[in-house]
Amino acid sequence: PADHAKSHMVKRLAPLFDLFINDAFAVSHRSHCSVVGFTEVLPSIAGLLMDKEITALDKGLKGDEHPTIYSLGGTKADDSIKVIENVLRRGGADKILTSGVVATVFLMAAGINIGEANRKFVEDQEYLEQIPIAAKLLAEYPDKIAMPVDVALNKNGERIDVAVSALSNDLPIADIGLETIVDYSKELKDARVTVMNGPAGIFEQEKFKLGTSELLKASAESDYSIAGGGHSVAAIEQLGLEPKFSHVSMGGGASITYLSGEPLPGIEALKKYALKVRKA
Repeated sequence: PADHAKSHMVKRLAPLFDLFINDAFAVSHRSHCSVVGFTEVLPSIAGLLMDKEITALDKGLKGDEHPTIYSLGGTKADDSIKVIENVLRRGGADKILTSGVVATVFLMAAGINIGEANRKFVEDQEYLEQIPIAAKLLAEYPDKIAMPVDVALNKNGERIDVAVSALSNDLPIADIGLETIVDYSKELKDARVTVMNGPAGIFEQEKFKLGTSELLKASAESDYSIAGGGHSVAAIEQLGLEPKFSHVSMGGGASITYLSGEPLPGIEALKKYALKVRKA
């Protein structure tokens, strides 16, 4: 029935138009009728914004310029791990800097005791199955994946920076620590291309926004800086860094899907149309 409704919509609307332009990169990872339906029946092209998104993200994916550094944080560890797998397999990244829950998963994969509160958080988010994947990546690419050397713990709203090796007390990790901020910032500033996705800590809280803001500022100083959508964009806007970034993606889910090497239905539909035209 859903497909029937789609085809009905396309049949009714298509005769009213001469051309279909997909300029909505942000929803092109979804197989919606308005995204994939009209390429079957109308001359179809990508819009300028779509072109800009793909060109910028490809610059990060190809990794032709060295060093290309990825900084991946936030809570969606599974999505970030897909990106890490894809870019390292393709040789598209010289270094991956992990923070946020992504780093927590990698620390667990490295056999570090992160405390029960953090382990439980990873379990509640259903990321325990990501740990063996992270361990395999660490074994395959030992020099390419960086983990925090220190973290900021949240003790009743107060920030306590501790070395990862001393993570015995059971407090939640809320940011990367000062030493890690300095190390990561230097890597990002010296890079030719940087790709940022996800905050380094609980950016919404004043005491734990330092990692996110410092890494974004450092990334903006690289030769070409790309920010994936979602929370990164919110942080960039809050810091007033938007003019300093080479490209700020408008698609959170779409940019992560694209960087993880998975096909985006909206882009695949345009490719299929282009192929049909070339054959004709």
